Amino acid sequence: MPIGAFRLNTISAALAATGITATGGTISYYKTGSSSYKIHTFTTSGSSNFVVSGSGTVDALIVGAGGGGGAASGTGSQGGGGGGGQVQTLTNQSVTAQTYTITVGTGGTAGSATVSPYYAGTGGSSSAFGTTSVGGGGGGTARSQNANTSGQPGGAAGGGGGAGNANGGGTNSGGTGTYAGGNGFNTAQSPYGQAGGGGSNAGAGTSGSSGTAGVGATGPTSSITGTSTVYASGGNGNSGTNTTHGGGGPGSGSGSVGNDGAVIVRYPVTNDFVYYVTSTTTTTTSLTVPTVEDGDIGILFVGADNTTTTIPTAVTPTGWTNIVNSSQSTTAGLRIMVHYKVLTAAESASTITGMTGTAAQASRLVVYRPSRSYSISTASVNQQATASAPTNQTLTMTGSTGPFLAFSFNYNSTQTRTAMSSTTSVTRNLVFVNGFQVQTFEAIDSSISFATSTISATDQGQNGLASFRLVLT
Repeated sequence: MPIGAFRLNTISAALAATGITATGGTISYYKTGSSSYKIHTFTTSGSSNFVVSGSGTVDALIVGAGGGGGAASGTGSQGGGGGGGQVQTLTNQSVTAQTYTITVGTGGTAGSATVSPYYAGTGGSSSAFGTTSVGGGGGGTARSQNANTSGQPGGAAGGGGGAGNANGGGTNSGGTGTYAGGNGFNTAQSPYGQAGGGGSNAGAGTSGSSGTAGVGATGPTSSITGTSTVYASGGNGNSGTNTTHGGGGPGSGSGSVGNDGAVIVRYPVTNDFVYYVTSTTTTTTSLTVPTVEDGDIGILFVGADNTTTTIPTAVTPTGWTNIVNSSQSTTAGLRIMVHYKVLTAAESASTITGMTGTAAQASRLVVYRPSRSYSISTASVNQQATASAPTNQTLTMTGSTGPFLAFSFNYNSTQTRTAMSSTTSVTRNLVFVNGFQVQTFEAIDSSISFATSTISATDQGQNGLASFRLVLT
């Protein structure tokens, strides 16, 4: 029986003209206004398949891999930063029912001060739908022989940064590219050599100067996933990190590997889905709601315990529907609760007050966004609060049709969960203090092919354990 219902604007009828379904990569969704999109993200280096049924158009972002970071030999020398990979965007790319090969470039190898060719490697190319984005140039390596200190060219991508050589000699210019890497700064005097940063598709790396290493250029941004994201930045000279897809490796004493590239494909959809938006936590009784939209589904997990055998008082926040409420008083009083609510945008930044424990309390709000209006019902609710290890819990999913959300919730111990495998599912583990743990299985799509049919949760010790499923119909 439905325990709640809500309405959401339906998807624009214009999207119905796109008759594409596809598999391949990591699948996600996002919704903006009345438009909804399915995303296929390919980040594993090498070749993968994007298998299309039907025909229509897609958008794609193709990111070449970053160049490796240069190494250094000797006191006061620095390796140059690797260049960011080329970034290209395809819009309204026609596709038909067939298998397309997606290639993701491998990050350039780290530089070496002892093994030829010394300078760091160029990133590999990424390609899709007949378009190729090349990798960034490798950073230069500083060697006592004063050789191979220049950054490597990136071609259509960013060039690698030049090394900084404490010996005061050698060529250490930044590698050429759409935007060049910064030059290295050589001097035999303190503060010695300073390396240049890698270039990107959006700017040049800065050059090293007396006492200051060059900085890698920030890469271009794209909102193809629904969130504005920077891709393929150049690596800094000498130090730092660069974890963006296609980003150049930072220079360092031993060099560093560039980041692999990526291919991201999206297209509009009309099928049913629900997707994870965000989560937030607190270890006090008050939790602030993050930015949400009308129709978002909030799942609120709360645990509290006392220093005595008195059980914390149950609190269901106004407007929320309780799903789980389990307690024990054999040892220190403990209670776990779970609630859900269909949120409105006006609730952004509002405060939710949960139950209080004299020893501890903790809450986590997990937010999901659906594609259309649904009725929501619970299924297979298990709940325990015990002074010893609770009985293992299992949710059986056989015969279930997505989208649905399955959860296992633990408070005050360590949880192990066996994840159900599905071609269209996402799992995540949300953990913070006090042994508080929420693990999710998100059957995000309306077509699910299960490899296994159960999801199980186990833990040990005095604690609360619950598992349940929200079915959206």
